[in-house]
Amino acid sequence: MSHLILPAAIILSVLSTRDAALLAKLQGTWRIEGIAFSRGLESTPLARSFKARIGEYVLWDTEQKMLLGLPGCPLSKIVLRPERQDSGGIRALELRDPEYNLFKPGIFFIRDTRLFLCYGCNSGEQFPTDFEVERAVQPLILLTLRRIDNHPGLEASRRLVARMQGKWRVAAVISTDGRGEVKHDISDLRGSICTITGNVIQCDVPAPRKTGTLHFAINAAHEPARIYTRDFCGIIGFDSNGRLKIAAYRVADFIKGMVPRELEPPESFDEIGPRKLYLTLEPIAVTK
Repeated sequence: MSHLILPAAIILSVLSTRDAALLAKLQGTWRIEGIAFSRGLESTPLARSFKARIGEYVLWDTEQKMLLGLPGCPLSKIVLRPERQDSGGIRALELRDPEYNLFKPGIFFIRDTRLFLCYGCNSGEQFPTDFEVERAVQPLILLTLRRIDNHPGLEASRRLVARMQGKWRVAAVISTDGRGEVKHDISDLRGSICTITGNVIQCDVPAPRKTGTLHFAINAAHEPARIYTRDFCGIIGFDSNGRLKIAAYRVADFIKGMVPRELEPPESFDEIGPRKLYLTLEPIAVTK
C-alpha cells in the first residue's frame, strides 16, 4: 500500500504549499478603494455609512487568522474553504465571530496588488457565487482593496497589543444610553480589575461580584489606533502617565461620525452624545 500513500502525501504537500503562497499574498495592510452593494442596499443608510470607509485600512493577519476593519464585521476570524477545481482562483472563506459559532459567508480573488472580497450581510451558509453583486438576490457587499506594501500597520498593532498585556484597574468610566444620557449603573465598573491576556479582556467587577470576558482586536494602521469588540468599537491609546484610554461608540462596527475623535471626553456631559463609552485604565504594578 506504500505506493498509494506516497502520492497522497505529495498531493497534501502541494496543497499546503499552494495555501502557504496564498497566505503570504494576503498577509499585511490593505486599503479600501471601492465598495459596491447588491440590489436593495445601494440607497440605504448602511450603504452610505460603508461608503464613508473608502480609503480606510484593513489588516489581514494570516498568522492569527484574523481579518480586521471590514465594514460590518471589523473583528473576524478567518476560515478558508478548500479550493474548488472549477473556481478559477476564487476562494470561499468564513468571516467568523470569535465569540459565537456564527459566520458571514464570502469569496475572494487576488489579482496583482488588488483584492476583491465579496461577503454577505447576514450569517449563514449561502455563499456568493460570483462578484456580480448587482444581480444578487441576497444582501452582499463587494470590496475592492489594494495592498499597501511595507506598511507598518500590522507590526504596530502587535506592539500595541503586547503593551496592553497584564492587569489594569478601571480608574474612570463614562457611558451614555441611546438618548445621550449618562448611565449611572456603569459606575459599578470603577475599581474593577481587568486582565488582558492575548486578545481577551477579563473584567472582575467587585460589586455586584461578577466576571465578564471580551475579545478585541487592534488596528494601528490608523492614527489614533482603533479597537474592535463585539460590544463597542472606537479609538485607543496611552496617555503620558501610561494609562490606557478608550473612547468608543457602543455598537459592533466602526461607524465614522459616531466614534469619538478624541480619547478625552468633552467637559460637558451634554456634548458626549448617544451610546458613547470612555474608559481610563491604570496599570497595576506586579509585585514579586
